Amino acid sequence: DIDRFNTALKDMITESGSAARRFVDVSSSLKDDGGNLIPDFAAEDGGHLMKSAYYEILYSLCEGAGVR
Repeated sequence: DIDRFNTALKDMITESGSAARRFVDVSSSLKDDGGNLIPDFAAEDGGHLMKSAYYEILYSLCEGAGVR
Protein backbone atom coordinates (compact mmCIF):
# COMPACT_ATOMS: atom_id res chain seq x y z
CA ASP A 1 0.00 0.00 0.00
CA ILE A 2 1.52 3.30 -1.15
CA ASP A 3 0.23 5.36 1.78
CA ARG A 4 1.76 3.05 4.39
CA PHE A 5 5.06 2.97 2.49
CA ASN A 6 5.11 6.77 2.21
CA THR A 7 4.36 7.19 5.91
CA ALA A 8 7.17 4.80 6.83
CA LEU A 9 9.57 6.54 4.45
CA LYS A 10 8.66 9.98 5.79
CA ASP A 11 9.14 8.78 9.37
CA MET A 12 12.50 7.24 8.51
CA ILE A 13 13.72 10.45 6.88
CA THR A 14 12.46 12.60 9.75
CA GLU A 15 14.04 10.33 12.35
CA SER A 16 17.39 10.41 10.54
CA GLY A 17 17.68 14.11 11.39
CA SER A 18 19.52 14.70 8.14
CA ALA A 19 19.15 18.10 6.55
CA ALA A 20 20.30 16.55 3.26
CA ARG A 21 17.15 14.45 2.96
CA ARG A 22 13.54 15.46 2.73
CA PHE A 23 10.33 13.67 1.97
CA VAL A 24 8.29 15.02 -0.94
CA ASP A 25 4.78 13.64 -1.19
CA VAL A 26 3.99 13.22 -4.87
CA SER A 27 1.17 10.72 -4.51
CA SER A 28 -1.31 13.18 -2.98
CA SER A 29 -1.39 15.24 -6.15
CA LEU A 30 -2.43 12.15 -8.11
CA LYS A 31 -5.34 11.18 -5.86
CA ASP A 32 -8.94 12.33 -5.57
CA ASP A 33 -10.71 13.11 -2.28
CA GLY A 34 -11.37 9.41 -1.77
CA GLY A 35 -7.69 8.53 -2.02
CA ASN A 36 -8.03 6.91 -5.45
CA LEU A 37 -5.97 7.66 -8.52
CA ILE A 38 -7.56 10.49 -10.50
CA PRO A 39 -8.94 8.79 -13.64
CA ASP A 40 -7.31 11.35 -15.96
CA PHE A 41 -3.91 10.12 -14.78
CA ALA A 42 -4.59 6.42 -15.43
CA ALA A 43 -3.68 4.74 -18.70
CA GLU A 44 -6.25 2.48 -20.33
CA ASP A 45 -4.46 -0.66 -19.14
CA GLY A 46 -5.01 0.33 -15.50
CA GLY A 47 -1.42 -0.38 -14.59
CA HIS A 48 0.41 2.61 -15.95
CA LEU A 49 0.23 6.39 -15.68
CA MET A 50 -0.50 8.90 -18.42
CA LYS A 51 2.06 11.53 -19.36
CA SER A 52 0.04 14.13 -17.46
CA ALA A 53 0.64 12.20 -14.21
CA TYR A 54 4.39 12.41 -14.71
CA TYR A 55 4.13 16.17 -15.24
CA GLU A 56 2.22 16.37 -11.96
CA ILE A 57 4.89 14.30 -10.21
CA LEU A 58 7.63 16.52 -11.60
CA TYR A 59 5.76 19.63 -10.49
CA SER A 60 5.42 18.19 -6.97
CA LEU A 61 9.11 17.33 -6.84
CA CYS A 62 10.12 20.81 -7.98
CA GLU A 63 7.76 22.42 -5.51
CA GLY A 64 9.12 20.23 -2.70
CA ALA A 65 12.67 21.21 -3.65
CA GLY A 66 11.79 24.90 -3.72
CA VAL A 67 12.22 25.21 -7.48
CA ARG A 68 9.65 27.30 -9.27
